[in-house]
Amino acid sequence: MSTQASSDADGFFAFLDLDVGAYVIKARKKGYKRYKQTTRLEEVEEKDIEIVMKKTRKRTRENILQ
Repeated sequence: MSTQASSDADGFFAFLDLDVGAYVIKARKKGYKRYKQTTRLEEVEEKDIEIVMKKTRKRTRENILQ
Protein backbone atom coordinates (compact mmCIF):
# COMPACT_ATOMS: atom_id res chain seq x y z
CA MET A 1 0.00 0.00 0.00
CA SER A 2 1.27 3.47 -0.84
CA THR A 3 -0.08 6.74 0.55
CA GLN A 4 1.03 10.24 -0.34
CA ALA A 5 0.77 13.58 1.43
CA SER A 6 1.97 17.06 0.66
CA SER A 7 3.15 19.48 3.32
CA ASP A 8 1.42 22.77 3.98
CA ALA A 9 3.12 26.19 3.87
CA ASP A 10 4.66 25.52 7.30
CA GLY A 11 5.94 22.07 6.33
CA PHE A 12 3.37 20.04 8.28
CA PHE A 13 1.79 16.88 6.89
CA ALA A 14 -0.34 14.05 8.27
CA PHE A 15 -1.38 10.52 7.44
CA LEU A 16 -4.68 9.55 9.04
CA ASP A 17 -6.16 6.15 9.93
CA LEU A 18 -3.03 4.06 9.36
CA ASP A 19 -3.01 0.43 10.46
CA VAL A 20 -0.54 -1.05 12.94
CA GLY A 21 2.71 -1.96 11.22
CA ALA A 22 5.97 -0.79 9.70
CA TYR A 23 6.08 2.17 7.34
CA VAL A 24 8.73 3.78 5.17
CA ILE A 25 8.52 7.58 5.09
CA LYS A 26 10.06 9.19 2.01
CA ALA A 27 10.38 12.88 1.23
CA ARG A 28 11.70 14.64 -1.83
CA LYS A 29 12.03 18.18 -3.10
CA LYS A 30 13.90 19.49 -6.10
CA GLY A 31 17.33 20.76 -5.07
CA TYR A 32 17.39 18.65 -1.89
CA LYS A 33 18.63 15.16 -1.03
CA ARG A 34 15.94 12.52 -0.83
CA TYR A 35 14.93 11.49 2.69
CA LYS A 36 13.95 7.99 3.82
CA GLN A 37 13.08 6.69 7.30
CA THR A 38 11.46 3.50 8.55
CA THR A 39 9.06 3.70 11.49
CA ARG A 40 6.60 1.38 13.21
CA LEU A 41 3.14 2.22 14.50
CA GLU A 42 1.56 0.33 17.38
CA GLU A 43 -2.13 0.17 18.34
CA VAL A 44 -3.68 3.63 18.95
CA GLU A 45 -0.34 5.44 18.55
CA GLU A 46 0.38 8.92 17.25
CA LYS A 47 3.92 9.66 16.15
CA ASP A 48 5.65 12.91 15.28
CA ILE A 49 8.45 12.70 12.74
CA GLU A 50 10.75 15.61 11.97
CA ILE A 51 12.22 15.62 8.49
CA VAL A 52 15.21 17.85 7.86
CA MET A 53 15.89 18.27 4.16
CA LYS A 54 19.51 18.86 3.14
CA LYS A 55 20.38 20.77 -0.01
CA THR A 56 22.20 18.88 -2.69
CA ARG A 57 25.61 20.08 -3.70
CA LYS A 58 25.31 21.75 -7.04
CA ARG A 59 27.57 19.97 -9.49
CA THR A 60 29.29 22.12 -12.02
CA ARG A 61 31.56 21.12 -14.84
CA GLU A 62 34.51 22.43 -12.80
CA ASN A 63 33.61 20.16 -9.85
CA ILE A 64 33.31 17.14 -12.11
CA LEU A 65 36.74 17.70 -13.70
CA GLN A 66 38.61 18.06 -10.40
